[in-house]
Amino acid sequence: MSAHNDAAFLRMFLLILGSLVVFTVLILIAASTITGSVEEARGDDPRVRAAVAERIRPIGAVNVAAPAAVAPANETPPAPSAEKPMAAAVVPAAAPASPPSAGAAVDLAKGESVYGMACLACHATGAAGAPKLGDKAAWAPRIAQGMEVLHASAINGKGTMPAKGGRVDLSDADIQSAVAYMVNASE
Repeated sequence: MSAHNDAAFLRMFLLILGSLVVFTVLILIAASTITGSVEEARGDDPRVRAAVAERIRPIGAVNVAAPAAVAPANETPPAPSAEKPMAAAVVPAAAPASPPSAGAAVDLAKGESVYGMACLACHATGAAGAPKLGDKAAWAPRIAQGMEVLHASAINGKGTMPAKGGRVDLSDADIQSAVAYMVNASE
């Protein structure tokens, strides 16, 4: 009799367990159908799309064409020669490194342009400990050292920052303008 009771109990237990599994699956299917139709009827949330776009936007841009390298619309651009690498065909020649006189005024518009080309990648994100543009607390001790020290650090490199922000084609005056722009925006 004991074996018969055990078999009956096992059959009843498996029947109840199977019923609960089927019930759970049916509830999950119904919930998925209901929430899916509600989301579909509501459409995409523009706030979610904006948040995703902000997270995946690039932090900088690469400008590989120099202004002089752009050919007029009616002319075809010359093909690069086999002897020259492609980068040499699009990178402008280095400007002469002549620092402006101490009393010369810096061009903040040029500084903003240079910042966008050479400095933005690190100073907009704070990469490798670079002070962010506009962060008064991070810039205050650097500004206190004086513009000459800041110019020397930017031109010669400091820590993980390469000389001239890695843009050796820029003149010292361009770098000094970029430093003045960042200091002006961070005071």
